[in-house]
Formats: sequence, C-alpha cells, structure tokens
Amino acid sequence: MFLAILCLLIGCLCAFATGLVTGLFAVVAMVYGVILVVAGIYKLTAYLDRKQAGWHPSVLSLVAAVLSIALGLLVLFNPFEARDAVWTLAGASLIVEAVFDLIALFSGIFRGKPRLEE
Repeated sequence: MFLAILCLLIGCLCAFATGLVTGLFAVVAMVYGVILVVAGIYKLTAYLDRKQAGWHPSVLSLVAAVLSIALGLLVLFNPFEARDAVWTLAGASLIVEAVFDLIALFSGIFRGKPRLEE
C-alpha cells in the first residue's frame, strides 16, 4: 500500500510538474527507468508466485507489471527524444499503476484470499 501511495505521489509530480522534473532529466531518467523495470519484474514474479501457489491473482497485477517494465525500458532506451511526453506518460502510468495496485490489494482482501507480503 505504501508503494501504491508513493507511485501516486510521484505520478502526480511527473504529470503536473513536467518542467521541474525534466530539469534533472539525465540522471533522474536513468534511475527512474531502472526502478520501473525492477518494480515491474518484482510484480511479475509476485503474480507468477501467487498463480503457482494456487491463488487467483488479479489480472490487474499482471497489467501493472507489464506497464512498469515497458515504460521502464522506454525511458532507459529513449530518454532524450521525447522527454516531456515520456514524463507525462510516466506520471499518468504511475497514477494508473497505483490505482491498479490498490484495486488488486482490496479485491484480494474483500475476497478473503491470503496475500503475499509486498
């Protein structure tokens, strides 16, 4: 839940303060891309672990993982050509990802399914 709130806050910053974020773009872009890829891989492995354990993980978890990995790779391999668009998209995707994470969290709680600690 902390990660979802953090993603929501960072997403709002990226979406609404694009000029501020792009001022430190070179360093921030690389770190941000790595974080997105690592977070996406973690979410993908958590999804697969839950599926293998016989639980029924939300498809939204899988969508969030794929979005994180795809956007992270986009930022890592194309950081300078479309920086404003990338950061606006990054902010929007973080907001959507945070909402997906919260929905997945609460849908598991309301179904009474046990969940792995994140």
